[in-house]
Amino acid sequence: MRAPEHRYGPNRLILYSTIVIAVVIVVAVVTYVTTSLQSSSVNGDQVAIVTPQQPILLPTVIAVPPTTVPTPVPQESVPVVKTEPLFAPDIQIGEVLSQGFVDVALPGAYNTKAWYTFQIDTTTRDITVYFAIYDNSYDNIIRTLQIDKYTEGKDIQNAKLSIFYGDGPARTVQFIRDEGVIVMTQQYSQPFGPSLFSPDLRVALVNQRMQLSDGSGDISAELQLDLSGLSDSELILFRHKTPDVVDRALTEIQDLLNQVETKRAK
Repeated sequence: MRAPEHRYGPNRLILYSTIVIAVVIVVAVVTYVTTSLQSSSVNGDQVAIVTPQQPILLPTVIAVPPTTVPTPVPQESVPVVKTEPLFAPDIQIGEVLSQGFVDVALPGAYNTKAWYTFQIDTTTRDITVYFAIYDNSYDNIIRTLQIDKYTEGKDIQNAKLSIFYGDGPARTVQFIRDEGVIVMTQQYSQPFGPSLFSPDLRVALVNQRMQLSDGSGDISAELQLDLSGLSDSELILFRHKTPDVVDRALTEIQDLLNQVETKRAK
C-alpha cells in the first residue's frame, strides 16, 4: 500500500533544520565574544581611549553693555531775521512802469529797504511815485510817500507823507510848494452804538466844526466833531503857511526819491 503524504512534505523539515542551525551559530558567536572579553579583563589588557592633545576652549560670553540713547538737547529757537519785507502795499494809481525793493539810507545813519512803484496815468500822462518805509523787523509799514506829477531831473512840487501808528489813527501831512503850506489831517475812529437822540437832533450833532487861527493868519486849525457818536470818525485839519519849511522838507524828500530813482529797475 502507498504511504500517506504529508501536506507540506519535505519542505517543512528543511525549514526547521535551517532554524536550528542558525540558533546554534548565534549561540556560538555570543559565547566566543563573551569569553574573549573576560580573557582580556583577566590579562590586564586595557582599551586605549583617545584624548585630544589640546583642551577644547568654549567661547567666552562677553556681556555687551546696553546701547545708550543720547538725550536730545533742546535747542533755543533762533528768531528768523528778515532781510527785506515780505509784503508790499496794494497801490493802483495807473499803469505800472517799475516797482520793487531798493536800499535807502535815511537821515541818522538808518539804512533800510523801501518798496517803490512808478505808475503813469494813461490819460494825462502824469507819473506818480509812491514808496513805503518799514519798521526794523519789516513787519509793518510806518511811513509812505506819494509824489504826484513827477518828472525825472526836476524838483518835486508836492509830497504826501502818511505816518502810521501801532495804537493810534494814521496821520497825513502834505507839502505844497507853490502855496508854501503844510496841511496835516488826522482822523480818529469812534465807537459805534445806538443813539439816544431823535433823528433831527442827531443830524445837528453829527458835524460840529470849530475853526481856530493865529493873529497872522498863517496857522489855522479846524475840528470836525460828532457829538452824537454815530460817525465812524472825527477829523482834525491843521494848516500852516511856511514856504521855507516846505522847501526844506521837499528837498530832503527829493534826496530820498533820487536814491530810489538811481537804484530802481528801468
